[in-house]
Order: sequence, then C-alpha cells, then structure tokens
Amino acid sequence: MPNPTLPEQIGERLDRLLSHYEELQNSNERLMRQVRQLSEEGSVLRQRLAEAAERVDALIAAVPALVQAATAASSAFDVVVLPPLPPLPPTAPAALPPAAPTDETSA
Repeated sequence: MPNPTLPEQIGERLDRLLSHYEELQNSNERLMRQVRQLSEEGSVLRQRLAEAAERVDALIAAVPALVQAATAASSAFDVVVLPPLPPLPPTAPAALPPAAPTDETSA
C-alpha cells in the first residue's frame, strides 16, 4: 500500500474536519432547542409558583377573620360557624403521568 501523497493527506484531513464541523453544528442546534424548551418550561413553572403564592396569601389573609369568628361563636353559643373562605383563582389541572402498562390478561 503506497503512502498517500501530501495533497491526499490534506484532503482526507479536510474531509474529517468538515465532517466534525457538521456534527458540531448539529449538536449546537439540538442544544439550542433544548435551551429554548427549558426556558419556556421555567417560565411556566415560575407562573404556576406565583399563582400558588397568591392562593396561599389569600388563605393566610383569611385566618384572622376565621379565628375571630370562631372565638366569638364559641363564647356566645358554643357553636362554631366559620365564614366561607374567599374563592381561589382557577388553576389548570396538573398533567398526569402516563399510566404504566399492566400485564393482566382477561379470562
């Protein structure tokens, strides 16, 4: 097997470099898509956290009125009648994970 000439060696090396460059471009595009997807997921989670914090704050704000009503009712009649809680803002249902397949067979 004869040794490749210098131009052949350069050509082979150039082919390998171009192939590696294309692989790196594809990897970079895939990673950029993942970054965008994760950024969007982070935004959704931050929004859900803010909504949950609002609901918790509304419940905490209602506690003093509930305690006052319970104290007044228990001292007057020994019956506790609590005022209704403020309505919670509607939330989107949480996505359920897919059900695991079962191995049960019907008889």
